[in-house]
Amino acid sequence: MILDLILNVFHFHRHHAEKPDAPLPGPMTREEAEALVTTLAADFPEKNIDVEHSIVDVMKVLGLDSSQRARKQLAQELGYDGPLDYSAKMNQWLRDKVIDAVATRTVDSLRAGS
Repeated sequence: MILDLILNVFHFHRHHAEKPDAPLPGPMTREEAEALVTTLAADFPEKNIDVEHSIVDVMKVLGLDSSQRARKQLAQELGYDGPLDYSAKMNQWLRDKVIDAVATRTVDSLRAGS
């Protein structure tokens, strides 16, 4: 599942940024997830990155496949009920759901719904 991979990568980056030799940290707040992705974007070689609005850019800074196929699969995993048209609306919805998932580490509570 793509979402599981995203969650693991977020938590890996958080752990690595804190103290790699320390025990794994507990759950991350939404604010911590937002700050982490913003920090990763600042260090990303590509400078036109918009992690505040774009799931494509969030996936890029995490080093993950951001293709339409990957985003379609992610939308299906999260229960997106709009058209799978890769629109700005779909893009923002996916981005927000991923940040919510990172913060809560739960997927079932995020499926279907806005």
